[in-house]
Amino acid sequence: MAQNFPKVGKLSESDSLYFRKVKSDNFQKVLLFSENFLIFKAMKPKILLYTDSYYHIYNHAVGKESLFLSNENYLFFLNKYSYYIHPIAKTFAYCLLPNHLHILLKIRSVDTLMQIEHINDYENYHLYISKQFSNLFSSYTQAFNKKYNRMGNLFISNFKRKLIETDSYFAQLLYYIHINPIHHSITKNITEWQYSSYQSFTKDSNTKLEKDEVINWFGNKSDFIEYHKQRLGMDKIEEIEYL
Repeated sequence: MAQNFPKVGKLSESDSLYFRKVKSDNFQKVLLFSENFLIFKAMKPKILLYTDSYYHIYNHAVGKESLFLSNENYLFFLNKYSYYIHPIAKTFAYCLLPNHLHILLKIRSVDTLMQIEHINDYENYHLYISKQFSNLFSSYTQAFNKKYNRMGNLFISNFKRKLIETDSYFAQLLYYIHINPIHHSITKNITEWQYSSYQSFTKDSNTKLEKDEVINWFGNKSDFIEYHKQRLGMDKIEEIEYL
């Protein structure tokens, strides 16, 4: 079932940002400018998270660190995700890997967000949404550091996010997220990795995922499973990664 993806709208006057700074030396070039409501830092765009919009969320461990060292770690992260992100977003797919993670989600509507307690304490809902992701990663890091007697950041400083604007990218991304363990040679079979959303779609179990919507997207459960049996070449995988 095709979906109609909302276009990115303009921020309200109270939300708008206009700040420009250019600093240049032999090592660094920084440009911050709000035109088209994108913030550019170190010449790379940082995309604001808008309501009623779909995003690919990606984060990675710093350096050669691991994010997850045990089954308990994976489950703890998912519990924190449910606490911080489920109230602000619908989740369509996810995959947690030892050193990085992928999530496909849709930020909830303004009306839904306005029902959340304390959201009015923030200047605008964009700040609240970003704060929830910050809380997720920082709370997990604090617990992880305490358990393993380590210090410092665990995740890279700014999680990546990409706006999803087409039906085809949505379907390809969902597939890419689920086959990530195969892509990174962690497992040979998509059904063997328990820390992704794939098995939630193929089993009759309770979940906070948008299970029915995803299955209906592909027609039925059988078509969903068949779609995931395709094997794309590395050139196509890389194309999805950098779309």
